[in-house]
Amino acid sequence: MIVVRKVRPRPDTRRQHDLDAMFLSMLGSSAATERNRRPMWRPPVEVYETEDSLEVVAEIAGMNPEEIDIVLEGDVLTIQGERQDMCASSHRSYHIARIGYGPFGVEIRLPFQVEQEGAEASYENGFLRISLKRIQGVTIVPKRVIPHTEN
Repeated sequence: MIVVRKVRPRPDTRRQHDLDAMFLSMLGSSAATERNRRPMWRPPVEVYETEDSLEVVAEIAGMNPEEIDIVLEGDVLTIQGERQDMCASSHRSYHIARIGYGPFGVEIRLPFQVEQEGAEASYENGFLRISLKRIQGVTIVPKRVIPHTEN
């Protein structure tokens, strides 16, 4: 589901505060808390533009579309959710571990203005596709001034 918040974008000082809080939480926690906390992972994302839209594709396999939150707020698109580990209760010894489980999120700063009401999202075969229509610029042609002549 795409949620469009019609508010001003967050100031950059807020983003810096969020980063500071993240680093402090990583440095200041006890070992017991570290074992219980799941690190947030970032899904692979492609962002490209076409003639009239911005396309965002995220690879997030094994999810129900209802479990993915998409928020368009100002010039920032946020995708987040949580992928459950289906085998979390069994004992395993990994040889290769490349699949992220638990909470995930990614913030994408949009390179140009988009129509918030025209946003569309689809989820198929593990790929989340978001299409954002570009706001078309308006060309302003100045009126030609004809000098007034006296006869």
